[in-house]
Amino acid sequence: MYVVRTPERARLAEALSAAEIANASYYVTPTHLQPALKHFGHEEGFLPETEKASRENLALPMWAGIPAEIQERVVSVVRSFDRGSGGLVIPINRHRIWQLVADGLLVATAWWLAFELRFDHGVPPYYDTLFKRTLLIVVGIKLLVFILFGFYDRWWRYVSTRDMWSAARGVTVASLVADVTVYFASPVADVRLPRSIAVMDWLLLLAFIAGSRLLARSVFERPTPGRLVARGKEVLVIGAGEAARDTIREMHRNPQLGYTPIGLVDDDPRKKNIRIHGVRVLGTTADLPHLLRDNKPDEILIAVPSASGEFRRAVVTTTRELGVPVKTLPGLHELISGRSTSPSRSARSG
Repeated sequence: MYVVRTPERARLAEALSAAEIANASYYVTPTHLQPALKHFGHEEGFLPETEKASRENLALPMWAGIPAEIQERVVSVVRSFDRGSGGLVIPINRHRIWQLVADGLLVATAWWLAFELRFDHGVPPYYDTLFKRTLLIVVGIKLLVFILFGFYDRWWRYVSTRDMWSAARGVTVASLVADVTVYFASPVADVRLPRSIAVMDWLLLLAFIAGSRLLARSVFERPTPGRLVARGKEVLVIGAGEAARDTIREMHRNPQLGYTPIGLVDDDPRKKNIRIHGVRVLGTTADLPHLLRDNKPDEILIAVPSASGEFRRAVVTTTRELGVPVKTLPGLHELISGRSTSPSRSARSG
């Protein structure tokens, strides 16, 4: 875990929980005020800095193999708070400027295409004047809205489905604000922005913004030529939920881990034959014995953090005869509580 301090602990903890990010506060009662130590006679105020730390500490998820996507989610929430004042921080730094510039070009391109596509025989002079005089205004308004919607809280390579919905809302709000501004404050006398241009601009920009994020993620996660040949250890993953998805994505993204997922096994028979990041669900846990005989992996990874001890023992019992080692992906609550110190651990039947 990674511990931070903030006077806005309760509000930050609420925001983290709303984003489905685990967090915890330790020693809410300072050590010197614990009931077991009351015989020392310490009273509140005896160690003011310790007492202040107990009111401000908050533990965030952190472990050796934490996926970059989870890191970005945690950072994006924490950075949205201004230390001390609780104000919103504009999340732009020199590493994200290129994202802002790219979005500016996309906004300008969508605005230009909307005018070009609206008229079959060229843009009339008065609408061309409207386009030229409003281009910078529209770009400025939309980029400002994008910043306020947190478009630059994370790298494009780590976008998720949730981020796509957020992007759609941001593009919609940005387009509405820009269109209303241009319509009611037109810099060209007696020329109003046509509704058809506003609609086309919104659709084009929505496609550009979503497409650019997905393209960036695809490029960074594309299979490499060497991926056609198994590298390192071949792993059969037990589970086909979010933990398994994150695990397989991390194996693909980081070849240095030395693992190649060759298949998944899940208790839900409806998931059979579906693919998760290109890896097929081969069957259920009931099929595990013959799956191991047909294609024996180097290791099995149980990517079901909520799996019971009975479930884990059953998997170990099945694999022991073939001598296939089993590892378990611990739950986030175990990592934070300190019951597990590594992202995967060996499973035992006892």
